[in-house]
Amino acid sequence: MKRKIILALLVLCMLLTLLPTTVLAGMRPPVINSVSVDPTRIAAGTEEMLNVWNVEPYGANYTGDPQFEMVDPGTTYATVTFAGMFLATSPGTATVKVKVYDEERGAYFEQDVQITVYEQIIITTQSLPNGQVGVPYAVDLAATGSPKYWDWDSAELPPGLDLVDHIDRPTATIEGTPTKSGTYQVTVEASNKYTDCRAYFTIQIAEAATPTPIPTPTSTPTPIPTATETDPTETDPTATDPTEAAPTEAVENKMTQQPPAWRKGSKKPASFTSDADFKDFLHVKVDDKVVDESNYDAKEGSTVITFKPAFLESLSVGNHSVEIVSASGSAYGNIEIKAKAVQKKAKDTLPKTGEGSGYYPWLALLLISAGGLVFLTGKKKRSQQRD
Repeated sequence: MKRKIILALLVLCMLLTLLPTTVLAGMRPPVINSVSVDPTRIAAGTEEMLNVWNVEPYGANYTGDPQFEMVDPGTTYATVTFAGMFLATSPGTATVKVKVYDEERGAYFEQDVQITVYEQIIITTQSLPNGQVGVPYAVDLAATGSPKYWDWDSAELPPGLDLVDHIDRPTATIEGTPTKSGTYQVTVEASNKYTDCRAYFTIQIAEAATPTPIPTPTSTPTPIPTATETDPTETDPTATDPTEAAPTEAVENKMTQQPPAWRKGSKKPASFTSDADFKDFLHVKVDDKVVDESNYDAKEGSTVITFKPAFLESLSVGNHSVEIVSASGSAYGNIEIKAKAVQKKAKDTLPKTGEGSGYYPWLALLLISAGGLVFLTGKKKRSQQRD
């Protein structure tokens, strides 16, 4: 009897030794068959860091950093670094090879991805003319970058005016007849399926002109003119000096370049360019608040303001107005802050071969031991009954 019990225990130990290898053999992660890269659309004239944010199928995994290589720059003449910094030049499509090390395959997985480079939209209209109550008003808005749609807030326009969107044309028109005087701040947006641009304008509507009353003619005697001698050396005090310079009017500068939407965590600066002379530069405002000089760099060409990543990280997600203030006037722009992209990477949570697989082996051991004891007890009873 003891020999049988010892033999049963040996068989049980062999089964427990083989169990983890048998179970785990069917639980290894699958090999990678595709990768997803972000972003796949980049504005011309900008730099973006490419990232691998997902691999398929579910459960597949890679180790190390992804590698990037330009296969065909297409018509954009774009470049990409080994780490994934993509420099876009002109509109078009580029092909980039992405490589990740597949743990299960034991080799690199490669895939070509298409990167679309689009032209940025810039609203070229610099300012809007003033109007008057009761006088018809019409002005065209123009933009580069092939905008397809124009948007605005009707509550911001002076009463009586409306913005007419010319579908599939790069222009729009603000037109109508003002009905109420005042100063109005207007935000206009031009967009297409790739990007958008906002511009901020001020329209002043004057009161309606007061009609001049017609004077009633009266009969008065005509005085006899008295001859007076005129001194040719005397000057008329009311005369205007032709050499006196005419007063200058304030000029609204143009924001010639704005960055695309900025994503938190990208650690990249964002640059704005005003056409104002650099020697006239005073300060920068974001959301109507003056920005400390330590948060940006200013340089010539005409006036280039580059916000530092740490300052951009401090801004909340959403749109923020930007104003470059110079002695000659202000240039207005906008920057959109996007939330940090969540990089999805499959986690290898499966136990490696040779490691314990939790409480399952112990449960199997308990069940097998109980079965062996029941078998031996039953056999012993039957043997006693025969005796």
